[in-house]
Amino acid sequence: MGKEKIVDLVAMIYKLLKNRTPEDRSKIITAALALCGDSASPFSPAPAEGIQPPSGKKMKAADYFEEKDPKDKGEQLAVAARFLELSESKEHLERADFKRVFDSARINFNDDRFARDISNSTIRAKFFLSGGKKKQYKLSLYGQKFVDTLPNHAEAKKIKRPKDGRKIGKKAQGKNSKKKKSK
Repeated sequence: MGKEKIVDLVAMIYKLLKNRTPEDRSKIITAALALCGDSASPFSPAPAEGIQPPSGKKMKAADYFEEKDPKDKGEQLAVAARFLELSESKEHLERADFKRVFDSARINFNDDRFARDISNSTIRAKFFLSGGKKKQYKLSLYGQKFVDTLPNHAEAKKIKRPKDGRKIGKKAQGKNSKKKKSK
């Protein structure tokens, strides 16, 4: 195939897609690639500049928090992390990122209690992954699913929580599983 034909094809595709929404264009290209037997797009999409609701306007942090309606500080941290993932394509977060989103949403951010709150969100609620770089936080798959299900708290609570990573060693199993011998 010559270069002229590729240029002509691109021009034809452009004419077909130019009046579509970005979401529709992506779906059309992906479907066309699938029909050709290609499973993945050969290009990566541009990072999201903000959460784009159907109206086309960028969603603000305050609107996102209002929509998700988090009930406690752990849920608020998870909602803030998901907002940053969607609006800025940012996965690894620091305290300053959370503070910026909370301030933007006009929600109280207590610097003195942040370590306790993020620890509870990671260990107890399982919203964040542990074991990454120090003072960086990443929303877990469970946390992402939880936030995406909000504001329906009843459905969000039904999502299967990850198990605790602790394993019982043979020595600990032996103590608990052996019967006491009688004399």
